[in-house]
Amino acid sequence: MTVNAYCTKIRSMADRLQNLGVDVSDKNLVIYTINGLDSRFATLVEIIRNRETLPTFKATRTMLLLKESSINDDFGSNATFEGTSSSPIALVTSTSSNTK
Repeated sequence: MTVNAYCTKIRSMADRLQNLGVDVSDKNLVIYTINGLDSRFATLVEIIRNRETLPTFKATRTMLLLKESSINDDFGSNATFEGTSSSPIALVTSTSSNTK
């Protein structure tokens, strides 16, 4: 699931709860969101948890989208032949016995 789809799902659940008369604070929304993330976001989750004040849900979503974009960029650059150590390039050296 993409970050956008995940955050939309969390927001939708909170909206449904509010329709039933249950208030979900922005703080709880952030906590629910970061608790459900996988290990790719572990560093960002720790940063958010250890902030003096939690960011808003909107700010959290933006941070997660940026991290997802960074992860996708890293994956894309490593998926090419040129970006790997198994690139089909050979270096050739030779020594010549002829001296001039």
